Amino acid sequence: MKHYSLFFLLLSFLFCGGCQETKQAVEISYAHLYGVDSITVESKSMAIIPYYSRVEDDSSRRAFYADLDTSLLYQGVLYQDFADDLRNNWCALDLRINNIEITSLINLDSQHPAGSIVNDLFSIRYFYKLHPVEKSLASFHYGDLMLCDLYFSSPVLLLCLKTEDKDNYLAQPGPCFEIRIKDAFGKEFSDRF
Repeated sequence: MKHYSLFFLLLSFLFCGGCQETKQAVEISYAHLYGVDSITVESKSMAIIPYYSRVEDDSSRRAFYADLDTSLLYQGVLYQDFADDLRNNWCALDLRINNIEITSLINLDSQHPAGSIVNDLFSIRYFYKLHPVEKSLASFHYGDLMLCDLYFSSPVLLLCLKTEDKDNYLAQPGPCFEIRIKDAFGKEFSDRF
């Protein structure tokens, strides 16, 4: 969570007047697209941390987004220094996810016994085109999470547990949940937290 807060604070500083230079209208494209190799979930913060590598020839990935009429461009108003830095360093993680499923490993309540899918208790947060996005996993479907900004540091996707007993579950000595992610490239990732 600290990582995420620092990232958001830095973005706020850059966008909200941390410097006195003038702003300009810009149109900036992602410099590179990266593919996911594996994931881990940090138990206490529930951050999904992807491990990734650069796709040397990302032309087919770019064509996929062009066919969807999904622009790989950021259009907006930025400070000159930030725009110049972004132009050279702004990349994206291609997370074409077919399915995310979180299973409970413990009895949570009568509606969520051990072994049940508990997507209704979670949402996911990430940055896309420099804006924070939050989506419920209960209504997640293919195409909801495709691109995730990769700029200041490793991209972090935050799982948010929507229950008053959150601290009790996460204080358990062992993992309480298992996450399984299937992507459009035939890869499956899983971890327990």
